[in-house]
Amino acid sequence: MTLETSSERNTPPLKRQKGRLQACDPCRARKVACDHTLPVCGRCSSRNQHAECKYTDGGPRLERIAIHVQQASPKAATTSGSDQGLQITSSPPTNTNVSSQRCASAVPSNQRISAAKDPGAGYLGSLSHSTVYDEARNRLSTFRNTPAQIDNESGAVADLATSDLLTSSMRDLWLTVLRSLPCPSDCTIKLLSTPYHSGGWVRVAAHRIIKSLEAEFGSHLGFSRTDTQLQKVAQKLSENTLKPLSEKNPDANSWIAEFSSNNLRWESIGLLFIFRKNGVLQRCEDESYEEISLDMSRTCLGYCIELSRSFSTGSSLLLFLLSRKTMMESGIMGYASLAAWRPHADTVALLMFLGIHADSQDVLSPPNFCLENRKRLAAVILSIDQTFVMFTGRPPLIHYKFLSTPLPLDIDDNDFLSGEATALRAFNHLDASGWNTINGIYAVSFIRARAICAFVRAELVEIALDKKPNTSTKILLDIQARQIEAMTHLPPSLLYHPHEVIDVNLPAYHILSKLLIQLDHLQNIFISERLLQRQNVLDEGRLLVTSFEMVSLTLTFWSQKDRLVEARNDFEWLLIAYAAPGGGIMCMELLEPTFIGTHPKNEKITRASIIQQLSLLVAFLDWVYPPAPNADLCANCKAVIQQVLNHVLNSAIESIWPPVSLNAVPLDFNFELLDTFEWARA
Repeated sequence: MTLETSSERNTPPLKRQKGRLQACDPCRARKVACDHTLPVCGRCSSRNQHAECKYTDGGPRLERIAIHVQQASPKAATTSGSDQGLQITSSPPTNTNVSSQRCASAVPSNQRISAAKDPGAGYLGSLSHSTVYDEARNRLSTFRNTPAQIDNESGAVADLATSDLLTSSMRDLWLTVLRSLPCPSDCTIKLLSTPYHSGGWVRVAAHRIIKSLEAEFGSHLGFSRTDTQLQKVAQKLSENTLKPLSEKNPDANSWIAEFSSNNLRWESIGLLFIFRKNGVLQRCEDESYEEISLDMSRTCLGYCIELSRSFSTGSSLLLFLLSRKTMMESGIMGYASLAAWRPHADTVALLMFLGIHADSQDVLSPPNFCLENRKRLAAVILSIDQTFVMFTGRPPLIHYKFLSTPLPLDIDDNDFLSGEATALRAFNHLDASGWNTINGIYAVSFIRARAICAFVRAELVEIALDKKPNTSTKILLDIQARQIEAMTHLPPSLLYHPHEVIDVNLPAYHILSKLLIQLDHLQNIFISERLLQRQNVLDEGRLLVTSFEMVSLTLTFWSQKDRLVEARNDFEWLLIAYAAPGGGIMCMELLEPTFIGTHPKNEKITRASIIQQLSLLVAFLDWVYPPAPNADLCANCKAVIQQVLNHVLNSAIESIWPPVSLNAVPLDFNFELLDTFEWARA
């Protein structure tokens, strides 16, 4: 080490921010007083450390100590290009870099993986702090006649040690997931068509992921798996999860390739656990196949989401997993449960963070799979949010006025998976509203139709939950008219016809799609009629007609339960959302008749038909039993309906209404407009 020149040594010592003279580096490192003597202080002179006595500029203490250690240690001074010393730059590093350097020095370089890039602030809207700077940059670019360049220097890639990524808490997560994963060579998945957002590309991707697991980790995921083998799998999955996924890839196959083949990541594994029914099948000892248990799927899906969050900055694929987690929890614990509410809140938060609620649309551009998938997610999550409102009476987490993403185009996933030419041909066969013109019923067709109803319902919910109602009758009638008009603009292939239920040539998921779309429509009409009742608008029998149709349609799931087997997991929420409210109105009609003979607005409605439908409803309600969510509410609704039927049919024997026993039946509907049994508590 060379000594400084005399002029450099005689430079007056630097001062600290508070004005006091700055100590030399050795005295500062040992935390002893320095007499600030030049060229060498008294302490360094007595210790014969003339060469080390220097006064450097004030910076982070860690840097100064590192300089002193490097200067004092012969090994550090002679080692070049190694990880044993801290690399000091001219500018002070951020805390993140210092931390990562410490981690890097602790492990060999071949055991480190790069951390995910800092996601920054995510989507920033027009009111964000960055808007004025964006405008200034764009204005500057017009003066220079050059495109505006966005500098993103804050997202430096840091190095994290494997030991940090796979801590004891994370180890429990990935060990549980990878031990629960079926042997890839002995599992498969059916490529089914469903009206839900779990068909199409989802099943194709799951099938490819299973094949990729066998090719990449087949020897590590056999029947006998060691922790060492699973750690290697977890290491690779974590490395891939750090890589960002494309959000604008126009090709479905290349997008799926980003998380399959040798790009498997934690979201890929989570995709195998999203199914409540007709999911991944694993081969048993007797050569038969059985599904992964619901409890295992529920647990592993949650763990995969947590692992994905730890190593990624968020993507539409992770958003999809969160939406499926919400649906799974709501089906198991009920929409009113915190177990379902929390993942739904996380889903909405990520939706907003990614800016999917405000995606724009270029109607002239060719179809883009990733952009269409983002639109589908926005539509699905809006529908889920409105379902939560119906069950809980809580305010929605998504305000319809701030969801500007257009509806997805009615293009089947198979068209996207078949290549660009097929997708473009399907795009050219769409009408002006974005519907396909070949009478196809796809998962996206179902999503579009339900989202249209969800937007109308959001307006009605806003009025219903307003603590200071000031909505005029005209506005309510206008909303109701728009709902009716929206149904007239749906493709004829999506409209329900009763005779189709017995048509064996019609796929079951087509019937299921049509039934649910029609029920969503009737629910909006029902809510609008209830709101009009609040304003003392003369009913004229419309509410009873709507209630009768809701109950009759819901009973179709019961009478055709073998044909509509895919909906069995949803019987409970179908009853509470559609049949139970309509049943309350029909009970009131039996107790206080409003017509004689045949109903003037629907000739199918008679006193006898109401009794018949309510009797079938009792049987359907009796089919739901604990531990199904809201089983108690179904049982209580059944008890009230039975009391009404007993009173009506046995009026000569029991003429007192209401019976005393009815007071002991609690009916706790969370959303007031669906509570049509208020008369039973009088």
